[in-house]
Amino acid sequence: MSDLEHSAAKNNDVPSLDTEAFRRHKITVHEFAGSRGAQERLIQGWKNEIEEIVKSICPLDFFPQEFVVVNWKQLQVILAREGFPKRYEHWRFGQNYESQSVRDSYGLGRTYELVINTDPCIAYLLDSNSVQETRTVMAHVYFHNIFFKHNAYFKATDRRMLDKMGDHAERIKRYQEEHGPLVVESFLDNCLSLDNLIDVHSVALRRARNEVVQRSTLERRALDPIKPARFDVPEYLDRYVNPPEVLRAQVERETKERDQRLKRLPPEPEQDILLFLMTHAPLDPWQQDVLSMVRNESYYFAPQRMTKIMNEGWASYWHSKCMTEHLLPRYPSETVDYCDFNSSVLQPWGKSINPYRLGVRLLRDIEERWDKGKFGHEWDDCRDMEARHNWDKKIGLGQEEILRAMITHNDLTFIYHYLTPEFCAENKLYTYEHDNEGDVYVSSEEFDDVRSMLARSLMNLGEPKLAVVDANHANRGELVILHSFDGQELNRGLAEPTCKNLQRIWTRPVHVLTQDKDGTRRRISYDGKTLSSQKASDDYQGYFERIG
Repeated sequence: MSDLEHSAAKNNDVPSLDTEAFRRHKITVHEFAGSRGAQERLIQGWKNEIEEIVKSICPLDFFPQEFVVVNWKQLQVILAREGFPKRYEHWRFGQNYESQSVRDSYGLGRTYELVINTDPCIAYLLDSNSVQETRTVMAHVYFHNIFFKHNAYFKATDRRMLDKMGDHAERIKRYQEEHGPLVVESFLDNCLSLDNLIDVHSVALRRARNEVVQRSTLERRALDPIKPARFDVPEYLDRYVNPPEVLRAQVERETKERDQRLKRLPPEPEQDILLFLMTHAPLDPWQQDVLSMVRNESYYFAPQRMTKIMNEGWASYWHSKCMTEHLLPRYPSETVDYCDFNSSVLQPWGKSINPYRLGVRLLRDIEERWDKGKFGHEWDDCRDMEARHNWDKKIGLGQEEILRAMITHNDLTFIYHYLTPEFCAENKLYTYEHDNEGDVYVSSEEFDDVRSMLARSLMNLGEPKLAVVDANHANRGELVILHSFDGQELNRGLAEPTCKNLQRIWTRPVHVLTQDKDGTRRRISYDGKTLSSQKASDDYQGYFERIG
């Protein structure tokens, strides 16, 4: 134990801020404060300081913030459990732990903190971070907190998920005692392999616990009286503009179409496949409950995956302001180390996109453009390059536009709305492909190609769009799932085991319909014994028209 540690532990207090040890900003929080109690008091002092700065520079409020100091091993365990200390027992968490530990041990990446979307918002801080790193991370955390509270895609998330995860663990443990651990683990494995089969575009819809939409509810909603479309005209013209026989024919036609839809299950393509299985698969109550837990957790994590670029960019943008304009003037000896730390976070990632870098640079670009008025018809119509270069209307709307973007967008809409050709050129964004020998080459630097590539990687979280289109194919109770082809073929190595796991829950044959790049329509099928992949026959062709 160092003299500083020994002194702090002995006095059970935080060292004075004017000590020589504190000016040695490379010292870790653990070395500086010593005992856990002293560390927590040190963090509390910084928390009060940073919280006041955050309130002064950002107009948005945040959830109460709690910081928990942990050591490296404790953080690895929490990371492996996806941010929640108490989870159900499952082998994949051990697998996550090994993968994360190896990555950090060999310097392939470093985790500085972990913040979870709850109320109060909880962040885990690593005691081996330096004093400077810890203050920067704390500032960063506050703006994640603000993002969680105000972004539209987080509005419906369960802020009590810390307790819910513990409740899930207890319920699964009880089912293991009742039905046997191997039986429950096998079913849980199946459910977890399908946990991405949700409708990510409906994350803004509030979901009750164990929600199950029964078909009768859909039918009652569908059987509301059909009202014909009428033109709004004066009464004396109504019988001429809205002939009664035309209105009757319209009602009869729409009624017939509705009745035909109701003969199908589901009436419309259903992207929330987990919900459909909960509702219609032959599951025992405990199995339906387990599937419900997996689905609820998937919807909880979905907004975080949908807003990674925005969330990290937003937090990085504001922590930079917090540090450079407020904290570093108070601790000037930390300036060089802060710059080194911040640049390591924002450096390019080679062949992949660094979300911190792309997010913060695009937000700064938005700020500059809206401060100078570089938007709207006048800007778009200007073809004079010198005028565009010197353009500055001095309208100062940058901060306002950044707040609006954070509140209303996810990564996909953010990129589509704000990415510009000038930004792509300045940041040297490009698309790349592999040649026949596996070497990488730049395939395009065109703006439309770059934006399309980013959009494809973000659309539906970069995963195939699947939907249930028929649960009673050929009147044999066979499940038909359709892949919406967007230019990317299904990964056979993943599609085939997915088909098998769907069949284990549905218990009847399952067919996944897809399309090759050459336009060939294919069917992957599993009946519980045989897995097959072949060209889709005529009786499956109609399904391809049911989803865009």
